Amino acid sequence: MIAATEWLYGVSQWIVFPVSVAALLTSAWLGQRAGLHSAARGRDDRSGAIGTLQGTALGLVTLMISFTFSVAVSRYDTRKAFVLEEALALGTARNRAEMLPRPQADVAAGILDDYLKVRLTVEDRGPGAQRQIAAQSMELQRRLWDQAVAVAALDSRSIPNGLFIQAVNDLEDMVEKRLTADRSHVPEAVFLLLYLLAAAALGLNGYKAGLGGGRPATASIVASLLLAAVILQIQDFDRPRRGLITVSQQPLHNLTGDVK
Repeated sequence: MIAATEWLYGVSQWIVFPVSVAALLTSAWLGQRAGLHSAARGRDDRSGAIGTLQGTALGLVTLMISFTFSVAVSRYDTRKAFVLEEALALGTARNRAEMLPRPQADVAAGILDDYLKVRLTVEDRGPGAQRQIAAQSMELQRRLWDQAVAVAALDSRSIPNGLFIQAVNDLEDMVEKRLTADRSHVPEAVFLLLYLLAAAALGLNGYKAGLGGGRPATASIVASLLLAAVILQIQDFDRPRRGLITVSQQPLHNLTGDVK
């Protein structure tokens, strides 16, 4: 579930990109108009100071992009690692269930098959889908734990029984790990600051061009497109199941024999 303050993660990238480009272009245009106005009033001696501010703003934008990109990719890699870890935990649980006495082995195997089907639906992007999947996963975990309790009551000293209990416990941990990783985003304040710095840099660029009487329309458009595209890609890394870059569930599909 996305926090109420994280509204940006609920907005489609096809809306974020054109809006951000328009905002950056507007900043460049306003800066240019201010520069032309200053030049018309004979106040064109500020180009040196403006150039310094422009270089500072561009340097901060570069630093922020590098930092934010690193954090977003790191969290993306963590989510991928947790998918693999859950697939391994589920495969281990299935193997250990085969060593249980009958009929617990058959019941546990059936529950684990249902559990795998539910976990594969994590790719569902519908409204409220993740909460429903988490609830179904926890219900199946409860049923698996009931089987673990039953086999422990039969023989608390059995090594296979103990291994199965540990595997069930590992599965329970994985659901919480994946939920926490999916909810862990780069703070939206960082993206807002990044947009603000980019707008300031383009505004100063436009102001400097305006002081010189230039009209850097092409440069402003290209710079706005590039900056907006880079920031959007960072946001895309930070959305586990939305956008063009998503976390693959292939390790879980491999358990069904669906190798792509």
